[in-house]
Amino acid sequence: MDKISLLADIAIGENVNVNLDGLGFSTYAKVIAQSAIGTSGPFTIGIFGEWGTGKTSLMRMIQDELSHEADIVTVWFNAWQYEKEEHPIVPLTATIIKALENNQTKLTKLKDGGKSIANSLRAVAYGFSTKSTLKMPGIAEMETSFSPKDAIDRAEKISSDPLLSKSLYENAFERIASLGLDKKIKIVVIIDDLDRCFPDSAIKLLETIKLLLSQPGFIFLIGVARSVIEGYLEHRYKKDFGLADFQGKFYLDKIVQLPFYIPPHHARMEGFMHTILERLRESDREKFRPILPIIISASGGNPRSTIRYLNNLIIDKSINEALAGENLMELIPIEYFAVTRSLQQRWLELFYTLVDSEEMCSTVATWEKNGLIQQISSDNQQIV
Repeated sequence: MDKISLLADIAIGENVNVNLDGLGFSTYAKVIAQSAIGTSGPFTIGIFGEWGTGKTSLMRMIQDELSHEADIVTVWFNAWQYEKEEHPIVPLTATIIKALENNQTKLTKLKDGGKSIANSLRAVAYGFSTKSTLKMPGIAEMETSFSPKDAIDRAEKISSDPLLSKSLYENAFERIASLGLDKKIKIVVIIDDLDRCFPDSAIKLLETIKLLLSQPGFIFLIGVARSVIEGYLEHRYKKDFGLADFQGKFYLDKIVQLPFYIPPHHARMEGFMHTILERLRESDREKFRPILPIIISASGGNPRSTIRYLNNLIIDKSINEALAGENLMELIPIEYFAVTRSLQQRWLELFYTLVDSEEMCSTVATWEKNGLIQQISSDNQQIV
């Protein structure tokens, strides 16, 4: 049996060249990047979109645009990777310091090569040994008393010299502000996968940004599905405080100065599909091109759903070909598998009805290929 090549769900910019932009994000990335370059920090940009709409791809493209700027240090922070950390300030600070250390040539504009900003950030993390409890409405109590050295060692071992004075921590933010960072260099922190975290962990990280790192020279880009955060907050405020009318959107609105909503992809899906097909074997590409209308309709304009759908079709086709090769069944045109997967993704109740009805299956089996494509891709969702 030949090897089967499936599509990995990899964002543009993560082992996929940023030039392979099938979603038309390049202009968005350029404009948002220029906004980050031209705006004085602190400033927070929200990249809002639901599951699978391409938030990571867009932010990777923004990162790529910023990487060419001599006075911009970009920091990529995967929130999901650290969601079990009780104190997200520690791994976040560690990641920023690591990025600074990896961009020494960009820090030459600072008189000490960025040493002061790095030490101030280290002091912030180590200073968490000070006993402090923050009670935040609607979320769990955050106890900031722990072994900072152990936590930092788990995150990145950000300092080989932990003997930082307590006074440095107490004045850390004043020191950051006094450095005039925004006049010489800017640190853009891109936070991805926030909506993959448990909501309470996501809120804790947002509080870190709002309370601890809103300093001159810092720009934050946050990729998140608003519904995840807002739904959680509304549930907690109703449950804990009896505030049934609380609107979660106000919470994010206080943190995010520029909300950017990823536009619907429906008009761009054909171009995206052609880009995706180029990642398949030629034999598979030729099979799938005639049924592009079915794939686009079934996936609802969602890039991630499209990739999952194509992978299902590849497996369906491969199983059918293997069984046909053993004379256990006939070869089935790919259009019929496309209908089955379409029903599963968009019209699940109808799918189960079809599975249980031999008569309905026989009816579908009599449809011509062109008729199938026309039926499934039409605006009329009454398939049979």
